[in-house]
Amino acid sequence: MISVLMIMGSVAPLNNCAAIPNTKVIKYLSREDTKITLIQKTVSPADKTDEALVPEEFNHIKILSVPYSGFFQKTVDAQRNKMTQSGLKQKLKGATSPVKAWIAKNLSNAYLNTREIDWVNQAMKAVHRELAGEHFDVIYSSYPPSETHAVAKRLMEKKYADFWITDFRDPMFYEMFSYSHKTNRVSRGKKEQDGYAKCADLITIVSEGAREKFEYSGMAKHKLISIPNGYDSEDFPETLQQSDPTPGVFRLFYGGMLYEGKRNLSILFRALRELIDEGFIDQKKLSVEYAGNDWNTMQSFASTYQLESVCKSYGFIPHSQVLKILSEIDCSIVCSHNTTIDKGVVTGKVFDLLLAARPIICVVNGNLAGSELGQIIRDCRAGVVYEQANDEKDYPALKAWLKEAYSQKTKNGQVPSMLDVSVREQYSYQQIGRKLFQLMKQLKFSQSNSIR
Repeated sequence: MISVLMIMGSVAPLNNCAAIPNTKVIKYLSREDTKITLIQKTVSPADKTDEALVPEEFNHIKILSVPYSGFFQKTVDAQRNKMTQSGLKQKLKGATSPVKAWIAKNLSNAYLNTREIDWVNQAMKAVHRELAGEHFDVIYSSYPPSETHAVAKRLMEKKYADFWITDFRDPMFYEMFSYSHKTNRVSRGKKEQDGYAKCADLITIVSEGAREKFEYSGMAKHKLISIPNGYDSEDFPETLQQSDPTPGVFRLFYGGMLYEGKRNLSILFRALRELIDEGFIDQKKLSVEYAGNDWNTMQSFASTYQLESVCKSYGFIPHSQVLKILSEIDCSIVCSHNTTIDKGVVTGKVFDLLLAARPIICVVNGNLAGSELGQIIRDCRAGVVYEQANDEKDYPALKAWLKEAYSQKTKNGQVPSMLDVSVREQYSYQQIGRKLFQLMKQLKFSQSNSIR
């Protein structure tokens, strides 16, 4: 048996993009020959939660739920909440004056740094109190947030475990999310990321295409291993399959963040507008549906092409409801980016879409063609891929695909899926949990820490 200490910032019942894959990894790793202890952040009243996300396996592992300190909550956090409620935070965030922009930037950084230090200290106290005398074969910490790696590093220094796996579901820096007033963000993120990676025995990342973003000078190639996000077939019972409550309506669905337009779906609305104007799609029989917190952004994409009337918002909804919607719609939409700096970005939601087995419309923003996300869609024969960097070829193909999909819907009542289920299988969390277990097993039974 392998004893594993897992450190996660987000797990169920939290209902967010980070919590779901973390929860699935724990669920399926616990089905292997392991003894798992989990350190997680305590859920706050303001957090969006869904108890249905908590797997039965959580009843059989030891969980340390670590809150922020009372002092932090009553002082720093309370003052930040007052600023938010008064509108001062938003005013500073949108400030154009150099002085106010400097204040906003430094207030934000001070808050985030203070919060990280506070939780790390609270986690260390909880470990000393609850796990005194225990020793683990492996510590597995997952980013985001960076606090998880900070705690793991301290525990390794105190000899709580023999080996450390640092998991990065995202890089600690993205070109796409770097703003003009954060000119040093990329270099700081890279430095912090390398610091953790150099101390770890293994580094796991979500895609092979992102390898360059995690490499550092002198790193052994076999230290960096790709373990993707995936899907859980137990989330999608057969009873939800093949449902169509709105016959005759061509329904497209996108769920998740749009990052204030940095994930840009304008090209899809352009194609739909042209097909409507050319007489191939009846606008009254078209529905573009959205679940998440960026409804205004989705509306702005549609309004450019006078398609606001075809859009529908569900707001922020539980994961279980998203899966139900996926069982009903005709096509799902996934969007990401691929650039010369940010390569190999694979959004985790694509695997739920693969599980739902509805045709997928994949939009990849950015200046680099050949995205890993697009290749997954192509390999699985799951739908159509449009890459901004390959617009001349991909845009006509996108229009032709949408035209045919709409035609199939009107003639046959559904858009057929060409999904290759055998290729999709490599992305099941059962396979992912087994692969992670094998890595831990290799570490435990290695004669020396030769991977480092």
